[in-house]
Amino acid sequence: MDTRTPHQLLRRKSERLYPTDKNRLLLEPPKPLSQSLEWRLAARYWLHHGVAPFSDGSVPYIINNSGWAPRAAAELILEMGRQRDGNLIVIEVAAGSGIFARQVLDYVQKKSLESNEDTYERLLWICTDGAQNSVQSWKNRGQFMGHEGHIIMKKMLASDVDTLALPTGSVIAVIANYALDSLCADVVRRDGGRLHLQACIYGDESQLIQSVGMSLADVQAQIDKPDPEALDVLLPLLDILEVQASFIPEKVQYSQDALDAAKSDVAMVNTGSLEFLEKALSKMIDGGFVLINDYGATLREEFKRQTFVHRFGGTITCALNFPHLDQWFQKKGCQVLIPIDDAHRTIHTRIAVCGGVHLEKTFQKWYCDTLYVHADRVGSWTNSYIAGGQISEAVEVFERHLRWCPTDWHKLAEAAQLLMQQLGHLDEAQELAHTACTINPWTSTLVWNVYGSVLFSKGLLEEAEKAWRKAFSIWPEDPSTWLNFSYLYASQGHNEKALECISKGLSCDHQGGFRPALLQKQSEILGQKYQIHKQYADRLTRRHRTLVDAIRPYQ
Repeated sequence: MDTRTPHQLLRRKSERLYPTDKNRLLLEPPKPLSQSLEWRLAARYWLHHGVAPFSDGSVPYIINNSGWAPRAAAELILEMGRQRDGNLIVIEVAAGSGIFARQVLDYVQKKSLESNEDTYERLLWICTDGAQNSVQSWKNRGQFMGHEGHIIMKKMLASDVDTLALPTGSVIAVIANYALDSLCADVVRRDGGRLHLQACIYGDESQLIQSVGMSLADVQAQIDKPDPEALDVLLPLLDILEVQASFIPEKVQYSQDALDAAKSDVAMVNTGSLEFLEKALSKMIDGGFVLINDYGATLREEFKRQTFVHRFGGTITCALNFPHLDQWFQKKGCQVLIPIDDAHRTIHTRIAVCGGVHLEKTFQKWYCDTLYVHADRVGSWTNSYIAGGQISEAVEVFERHLRWCPTDWHKLAEAAQLLMQQLGHLDEAQELAHTACTINPWTSTLVWNVYGSVLFSKGLLEEAEKAWRKAFSIWPEDPSTWLNFSYLYASQGHNEKALECISKGLSCDHQGGFRPALLQKQSEILGQKYQIHKQYADRLTRRHRTLVDAIRPYQ
């Protein structure tokens, strides 16, 4: 009789998940995480795609950019302005969508005017990203219009922060939102093992030729080239790449400290993060702060269930070892501020204050508010209520959240969608959706699709089409946008164009979330076409019968 426990029986060994009828082609020998092909390709993917992974939803960004997180950071900057004279400089690395910077500047500008303070007038925000595409996108779409003289947009890798030339002024803050998880890292074990990944594909050499037009030997030679740009031709491999994982004995700097801080036999060592933070601290004045919003492990039990390394679309990240970062900051003489109940949040916030400035009161007010702590759970609460038919409860959650943070564009759009679909309150839904589009017209297809749907429901077809074309310009492969276009064209009697949109939507719906709605609309249009054909056939039948009845009596 099998003596294994239930959880052992349920656990699937990785070997059982891999195809047994296909060859495994090894593309490289085992490499430490940050030297592996997957990690290196992901780094090149970031540089080539810029803001696209945020707009297409493959990389999470909404949680750091939806009003409440930028507002809390802005309050810290306002407090720094009250305690420091002269020009103030904030450096943001890996800014990605740039929405965080825009919302902070909007808020600081507004509050400075209302309070008759000069913090905004003295403030300069240096917004950086490693991808030139990101920086160019901010410029092309005028994302910082209205903040001229208070913003510098610059291409820069976070690891190069120490080389950043600064204008006259004091660096009061360095901001890193979802930035540290993309820097070089390792996963280590207490027995001295270091995680190694070995890139491979399952199949034969023809798959490589189909993907990148190269043989196995050519791919391996390309991987071995020292120039990082040599990997660009291999980027399509990310769609079929798999890895083998193993621990190989090898020394890693900070490994013992990381393991001891985690109180675990396996832990992350965020080496690249520590190197970046060392450089960031050297840039700041006494009393400046580092703000980190990122994901990772904070409690001992989390290290036991972490897989540590994660794929988001074409990117790869390593979770942060927050206990180790906390201890590292403290050894550097920094005061580490942690929100209440932070360990149970989706992302974690750390503010490391370097020196004698006093931010505790502002921090307590804005970061330890229960509404801040629970802000990243609003979506799951409302979805649960809606699924259970508790519409009033969902509306109440939205109302409470938006009263506290009226600039949360994502929740504004979701609330508008709820009012439109569940309650039919189109005027209120239009106002909420329009506000969301005003706050973030650049990166979200959701806000424009919801706004267009409200306008469509009110019979404003021309305005609805304009909104949906805005969504299309942000991300052309959003199946929701194609579904909306199908409704638009069908309502105008252009059934063939509507069916083309449905076909495109189905091809873009890789996760199948919109498949039922697309197929339903397709069935509806095809049903209408069938009815038109049937009516035509019926008319021909009646015509024939009429002629027969008229002529036959004389035959």
